[in-house]
Amino acid sequence: MTSAFICSASLIGWAALLSALAARAERSLTGASSLCISFALAAPLGATACAVREPREALARGAVLVALTVGAIADARTGYVFDSVTLPAAVVAIVFAMGATGDGRPSIGALAIVAPLALLAASSWLGWGDVKAAFSLSLAFGPFESCLALFVACVSGLAFAQTPLGRACLPRMPFVPHLAVGALTALIAARPLRALIGD
Repeated sequence: MTSAFICSASLIGWAALLSALAARAERSLTGASSLCISFALAAPLGATACAVREPREALARGAVLVALTVGAIADARTGYVFDSVTLPAAVVAIVFAMGATGDGRPSIGALAIVAPLALLAASSWLGWGDVKAAFSLSLAFGPFESCLALFVACVSGLAFAQTPLGRACLPRMPFVPHLAVGALTALIAARPLRALIGD
């Protein structure tokens, strides 16, 4: 109970910090900010991570889910995913990933997952902010869950692109909102899915 409370409090504080950093970056770009919206969405998702996973997993996955949520709001509003969100998330993801194994395996797995996205970014199909966000996701969630998250993100993105609002966003549709949907899906559904397939 105490561990879950500390986990939730930590992720809520993390949501407040990233929301403030994103709002500052957005304000310099557009003169407005989405601090309250980012925090209102990100903080409950961080607490959700602590409710469905044990504290160590919850902190790693929850920290990245919070960052993706904050990044999703900025991406939807401005078309940019700010380094002030993606870089701290990457540092936290690296620390947790290395702490879990003590070697370089998580980073090698993350690079294998993110490399195709980097090719898409180099071809101007994705933004580099999307790639940075996916890198953090792949480190924190591990190979199975990050592949599930990316699959859900792609399906979500394709479905959204068929809507009038989605078509209006093309050719540069914000992708981080769909990464956030994928991460939330993986957080909640990955364990039942692994049990179902007997992994």
